[in-house]
Amino acid sequence: MVRLHPKRSSAHHVHYTWDSQFGFLTLRDDGTWVIRYQNNNSFFAGSAIDIPGVLTTLNAGHGQAFHVRLEGRDILGTVDLDRLNASPFGDLYLRLEQGGAVKALVGAASMLRMTWSEIPGGITSAGNLQVAEVYSHATFGYGVNIGGNVAGQFRIYEDIENGSAVSIAGNLSGELRVNRYLAGEIRINGSLIDGSYANEIRIENDILSTGAIAVDYNGWQSGDDWQSGAHVLVGGDGGAVYTSNTPSERIWEITPCKGDMNNDGSVNGFDVDPFVLALAGATGYASAYPGLAGSMVFHGDLNCDGNLNGFDVDPFTDRVIESCCLATCGSCGDGLLGGGSHDPATIADLFKDNLSEGGLGVFLNILDDMIASADSETVAEFWTIVRDLLAS
Repeated sequence: MVRLHPKRSSAHHVHYTWDSQFGFLTLRDDGTWVIRYQNNNSFFAGSAIDIPGVLTTLNAGHGQAFHVRLEGRDILGTVDLDRLNASPFGDLYLRLEQGGAVKALVGAASMLRMTWSEIPGGITSAGNLQVAEVYSHATFGYGVNIGGNVAGQFRIYEDIENGSAVSIAGNLSGELRVNRYLAGEIRINGSLIDGSYANEIRIENDILSTGAIAVDYNGWQSGDDWQSGAHVLVGGDGGAVYTSNTPSERIWEITPCKGDMNNDGSVNGFDVDPFVLALAGATGYASAYPGLAGSMVFHGDLNCDGNLNGFDVDPFTDRVIESCCLATCGSCGDGLLGGGSHDPATIADLFKDNLSEGGLGVFLNILDDMIASADSETVAEFWTIVRDLLAS
């Protein structure tokens, strides 16, 4: 245990220092702690430090083996792990009882063990993650954001709640294991890679109705894919094994089909209602299609202007009529329907047959705005006829 000694340097500024040549701790004017450690292998190996208060910065040694243990019921602020090294000997254990967030901003955590009751800010790592174990006294209801790849074992020992997500910016080639239920989302922006584990994602119980797993979550990109041999296991030993996009279970590999709003690998009438839902707002679409919020704009932005709005209605409709599944804009015709290539009655029937009752009302309002801002009289006239047919 490190013993701290207060030293007052002014009426409003207090320094706390400990009896060690290896580092220092400062209590700042705003009431936050700043802790910095010097590089020393023998000091970090097996050392234990118990800090009550608000921990804001922890600089662990570069390339040194270390073991730091932080426990306390009063750690309320952000634990900002500024330098977690990638040494296989590194071991960081945090037990936080209230508030704040955990952020590993530089480097990679080779062993990261966390136990808490509540960390509203979640956990963020800018580097790669080799091994992590997350224990929670309550259901895991916050977020984990990994800025790199996960190559080792990453275990969460509670449910992942609805509204919470484990987000991996890179690839998952290790094992991500959830020991209970998945009611939130697992989002992998990169690839799901067949590694050395039997299952790259393992859900011990079930994926609930709000839960989802998405590979290439942030929109299809060439080279980011669910690779052959990579498995998702749901239900523990003897459970169901998935090896590719399975829309019925909300286990997604994002498809390269622009216009494929339900991510089933085809562009057809079944995409009409989710397209209109997405036009109405991201919240409703994300609720109806857990795991697809990140790819919503990729699939729905049919004129490739970076937005999903009424200007995408024409090219979307063209793609549905042509059943065209391609990853680029302008490659399926995507011409203005006002040119006369399609009959307004056919288009009206397409939307009427595939929209829910609520979706039809929303679409009529979208058409009003689209017609008002149409960039040609021909387009406005065409869609006015479609709108009138839908409203009749």
